[in-house]
Amino acid sequence: CHNQITKLPDSLGKLAQLTNLSLNHNQLSDIPDSIGELVELTTLFLSHNQLVKFPDCISKLTNLRTLDLYNNFISKLTNRIQLEPDEPTYLSDPIKELTQLRSLYLGKNRLTDLPPSIAKLTRLNKLCLDDNQLTSLPREIETCARLRSFVIYDNPCLFMLNGELDRSIKRTQFRKILSRHLACFDYTCHTPFARFCQVIHQNGSQEKIEKKFAKIPDLMKHRIIDGLVTAFVTSNSPIPNLAHP
Repeated sequence: CHNQITKLPDSLGKLAQLTNLSLNHNQLSDIPDSIGELVELTTLFLSHNQLVKFPDCISKLTNLRTLDLYNNFISKLTNRIQLEPDEPTYLSDPIKELTQLRSLYLGKNRLTDLPPSIAKLTRLNKLCLDDNQLTSLPREIETCARLRSFVIYDNPCLFMLNGELDRSIKRTQFRKILSRHLACFDYTCHTPFARFCQVIHQNGSQEKIEKKFAKIPDLMKHRIIDGLVTAFVTSNSPIPNLAHP
């Protein structure tokens, strides 16, 4: 951690019994394929580097429980690969092999979408996607039944694409889940937010809800939506169309 490493040696793959590898805060733009030989790894930290793509070799690390790629320059979780100059390219999807993952940190990258294969991560309980450029979320995310923390704030395009929050509030089931979710917030210092919560808890009219919601600062609105997606996932209810055009 906290070095100026720009390249890793291929010999790193010889550390066959390694279970934890922390390479945070370096200058890595890629990692050697030999990393894929570290099959005993359960945690891999690569945050605050300069990775521009999701490393394909990580797909071989099928024992990973925690993968941290926070603060890099990754725009896609899939990669277009060409093995030979005259051969056609194919799409690799390394994320789908990491079925043992519990925590995946992808915040502060340049992601514009997620592949449907995210549904393969059925043991995932924490997924951080904050501060990206996401425009939608795949419906398949609903199958991640163990997800307990889903962080998606600071994805401006994700929230500008829809106006579904107010329409979804009309549903009784939605209100119940929203009310439980808001009970977890400390909103004593946020007067507009507190008034919005009060209206929800009192099962206020749709008109009142919309007026109170409109007065909440945008960042807080994003926090509400962020938590709602988590709330619907954890309640095993279908996610309302909060984040999909």
